Amino acid sequence: MSEAKKQAFIDYIKSNGVLDQLAKAVVQIYSSAEKPADAMDFIREILSEKKVETTDTLSKKILELSEENSTLKGQVKTLKEDNHHLRVKIATLEKKAD
Repeated sequence: MSEAKKQAFIDYIKSNGVLDQLAKAVVQIYSSAEKPADAMDFIREILSEKKVETTDTLSKKILELSEENSTLKGQVKTLKEDNHHLRVKIATLEKKAD
C-alpha cells in the first residue's frame, strides 16, 4: 500500500471517530482494576454499545424539531380559530332555528 493510501485511510478512520473509540476502549481496559478475561470481547462489547449522538447531530435534530414545533403551533392556532368561527356559526344557526 502506498504512503498516500495509508495516510488517506488513517485520515478516514480518524474523521469517523474509529481511532477515538478504539483508544477509549483500550483506556478502559488499562484503567480497570480487574482486567477482562477476553480483551477482544470487551472491546467488541464497548464498540457495539449504542452510538452516542454527536453535538452536530443533536443540533440538527433540535433545529428540525423547533421548526416542526413552530409549524404545529401554527396549525393549532388555525384550528382554534376555525373552531371558534364554527361555534359562532352554530350558535347563530341555533338562534335562527328557535
